[in-house]
Amino acid sequence: MSGNTIVMKPSRVSMQCGIEMEKAFTESGFPEGIFQTVVGSVDSANHLRESGVSAVTFTGSTDAGAKVAERASANLKKCV
Repeated sequence: MSGNTIVMKPSRVSMQCGIEMEKAFTESGFPEGIFQTVVGSVDSANHLRESGVSAVTFTGSTDAGAKVAERASANLKKCV
């Protein structure tokens, strides 16, 4: 992972997927905290995006993606 960590905020319709991914990372021997899942609302995602993270990756609708990119770029964060 080259010193990077992942914080994932899955969609409300696929929360269990994120939880299972975190479990798979832990069970495969990655150090605790390398992959973390946040279960929460859009407000949780906004808080994460505006925090100290250095990059944001988004999968979802074009409209929502445009909003994510706009906010990420306002804080000079890489956005995919």
